[in-house]
Amino acid sequence: MDLKSIGCPADLLDRRAPLSAAGLTLGRIASEHRDSYDVLTEHGQVVGRMSGRFRHRVRSPIDRPAVGDWVSMQVPEGGGPAILSEVLPRRNEFVRRATGIRTEAQMMATNLDVVFVVSNQESPLSRQIIERYLALVQPLDVQAVVLLNKSELAGDPRRAVEELVQILPGIPVHAIRALGGQDAIEDGATVVRRYL
Repeated sequence: MDLKSIGCPADLLDRRAPLSAAGLTLGRIASEHRDSYDVLTEHGQVVGRMSGRFRHRVRSPIDRPAVGDWVSMQVPEGGGPAILSEVLPRRNEFVRRATGIRTEAQMMATNLDVVFVVSNQESPLSRQIIERYLALVQPLDVQAVVLLNKSELAGDPRRAVEELVQILPGIPVHAIRALGGQDAIEDGATVVRRYL
């Protein structure tokens, strides 16, 4: 797997040789499970777990690896889970306060380039909610894109796009559907690929 294709910045690509000399591999967290992570590497996907030393350094949930993080890890030659040793510096963090009684922050994702705010046109989000989501990602310095999904169910998809473009200057808005474009509606996968 080409690390550049999954968003690896040049400065981290330059760190591969020193990491390799130390017996470590560079990887990106693709998904998080209770006690393990799916990690993408240049040799494919592996399952990883935090090392004991790493686990003891964690002071809050924000210190744990999150989706999007770049990590250094040892990948055993004979198989078994990779041992995550450290989270490399983050470019940005999408954090929210935990709901309920707890006051801890919850890491949603890191190292983002693009954030898609998706509204289902069958039961669309209000403009205020879309604006609130965009306000949450504004400090991250990322490209925000609004996708109006299932647009074939909307009475007039062009009008829905035009209304949002008026109140969201500079934010791309697309009427999409999952199964190919049609008239004013774009193919969802094609639109998403344009931004990746």
